Amino acid sequence: MAHRSVLPRLVVTAAALAILTFGVTACRTFTTRRDILENPKRRFAAGKAPSLDPETLDDLFFEIYWDTKVLRDAGETITYFELIDDALYVFTDAFSLYAFDYNSGMVRWKFDVGDELSFPLSVYNYPTEEKERLAVYDEVFFISRDHLFAIDKQNGSLLWKKRVPFSASAGPTASQGYVYVGSWDDRVYSIDKNDQRSQWFWRTDDDVTTRSVEKSPNVYMCSQDGIVYSFDAVKGGPPTWTFQCERSIRHDPLLYRNRLYVGSDDMNVYSIGILDGLLEWRYPTGAPIARAPSAIRNTIYVVSENNRLDAIHRRKGRTRDGKVFREGEVKWSYPLGRQVLAKGRENVYILAEREVAGSRGLKLVALDEAEGFVRWDDDGRIAETVDYFVTNDQDPLSPIQAEANRGGILYFGFKGGVIIAIKERVKY
Repeated sequence: MAHRSVLPRLVVTAAALAILTFGVTACRTFTTRRDILENPKRRFAAGKAPSLDPETLDDLFFEIYWDTKVLRDAGETITYFELIDDALYVFTDAFSLYAFDYNSGMVRWKFDVGDELSFPLSVYNYPTEEKERLAVYDEVFFISRDHLFAIDKQNGSLLWKKRVPFSASAGPTASQGYVYVGSWDDRVYSIDKNDQRSQWFWRTDDDVTTRSVEKSPNVYMCSQDGIVYSFDAVKGGPPTWTFQCERSIRHDPLLYRNRLYVGSDDMNVYSIGILDGLLEWRYPTGAPIARAPSAIRNTIYVVSENNRLDAIHRRKGRTRDGKVFREGEVKWSYPLGRQVLAKGRENVYILAEREVAGSRGLKLVALDEAEGFVRWDDDGRIAETVDYFVTNDQDPLSPIQAEANRGGILYFGFKGGVIIAIKERVKY
């Protein structure tokens, strides 16, 4: 049941101490070479400027959109790299958090955290009418060690900072009035933005190691007890509904177009209606889910531990040749696919593994978006040089101009402090 009370002070377990180092958390939304490959060969030492061969890019119908060496010039090494909305958020070994403009690569702001970033950060964007009525600003939230930070998304100034009296097990998520954080005591806690006091908590039957997702008036969270919970974002428990998977949920749920997409260790991806918690469809992957699902337009992308990337129809429709398909049916699959990077005008660009003289390497692959056949792969010429990859979930064919502007752009991070964005050059 839910409680309104002073939060208990908990003994930090060895497991909790381990996860405070961000590099070992399981719910990151970016990919590093080390996540995929054992003992990856480093192509560039810290401080050395990598570059992408213009001729190779031209062969693949790409061009440099922008690049920046600001962090390299400052002598800082990138340790965290994530794309959220219209900004790249980058954390460095100098314990500094940067926001880079997605369109220009210019630094919007820098915030000195002073310690390690423990989990992926999150962003809360207020509805336009609420910004004007409440005179509030969009926010960025993150946890460093035992402190929860709220900073202004526009200028990076500190809004508030709170020491949390529990051991966080996942990154924060916010609603209009509250911030939600999972803990190693199997609970999720709600913290009031105004006074930073706990408003409610709910105890599950196992660890909460995923970020919650929010859509007013509810917040949705998952636990390793295999249950998806829906709560009133203000009042908390009891849950408005629950959904039971057959095994643990270790990766963040995806909230997209009024549905939750949840991957489980029971080898299934579930599409769940957010209003009633009822199952819309289930897709069996044949192996536990390896990362959080992603969505671009009408396709859900899922990576499983059998090293396969599945593209799944989000809604019913017809193929190019008129064949009818249903929502939840597989669109195409690609073996050794590890992450969707971006959607182009006709292609989807993915990161995949490749065999290199008996060992494993990486390659960038362009697949036909509708049918999944290979248009080209870079044979590692680009992918083998990159340290950090992110998913750009925008569509260049979107009727919303702001979304279309970001579609078709791939963002690459290099540990030595360089960031490069490349964009489709021409249509096939």
